[in-house]
Amino acid sequence: MKIEIGTTEYAMAKALEFLGSERVCEITGKSDSAIRKGINPNEPNNLDWLTVKQAKLLASECMAQDYPEFFSVDIMRSAEAMCAEVCGDSEAPEMVMSGAFVALSKAQRKLTKARHPDSPGGVDLTDEEIHTVHEAIERVGGFLRRLKSSTARALNG
Repeated sequence: MKIEIGTTEYAMAKALEFLGSERVCEITGKSDSAIRKGINPNEPNNLDWLTVKQAKLLASECMAQDYPEFFSVDIMRSAEAMCAEVCGDSEAPEMVMSGAFVALSKAQRKLTKARHPDSPGGVDLTDEEIHTVHEAIERVGGFLRRLKSSTARALNG
């Protein structure tokens, strides 16, 4: 069973690995079988029952025990999709800032995926991964340049 990196299912699988089934069940209020069914990519509905509050609690618990947390990547992906839908190609400073947020979220996901031990280079980046991450960072820079420009226009009327 291969779970895609950057998904809620991946984050939950890592939480199970780091915190143990008993603690994850305690935080979520779900049984071990429900959680394991939820992380199985071959099962329908996956982790639709997981709330943002539960994800935050699991992330906090992982970090409190010096483990990395992976829930924020998926939460940012959801926020990014909403932002892209709402903001579109607007040049209003607030909308460009939201676009920068989306680009930064994508860059973070690309870097997280590239540095994963199961990636082509493992935790070290391959030339292709470096290129992919640099392109994502350039997109962030483009939004920041647009933000600076749109802010100046907004301030100068």
